[in-house]
Amino acid sequence: MPVALDRGGTIRSYREILETDAEILETTSDGEPVVVAEGRLLYVAGWLDPEAMRRLVGMASERAGLTSLDLPEAVRCRDTATERFWFNYATEPQRVGDKTLPPLSVTRDPHP
Repeated sequence: MPVALDRGGTIRSYREILETDAEILETTSDGEPVVVAEGRLLYVAGWLDPEAMRRLVGMASERAGLTSLDLPEAVRCRDTATERFWFNYATEPQRVGDKTLPPLSVTRDPHP
């Protein structure tokens, strides 16, 4: 351990070796399946590091037809019917797209 993934990141701590006919969505750098899909189900054959886990959550969200935002670790976003609130819990400014959030702040925008 760790085992490199072909799209970046690693498997760490735990890994299974799969033999499958399911759709392969993610592989190790040597071509072994790590994330496979059959219908609406995804199966992950190992413990992913944060980089690979973010990619997996994005992939799962997209497959489910959900919109997701890839936010810095210290940033949260909440929508109401008319507004979007950005919470920056970091002691440094954070960038989200073309927006810079001040340290330790709450910012309000019209709902997109």
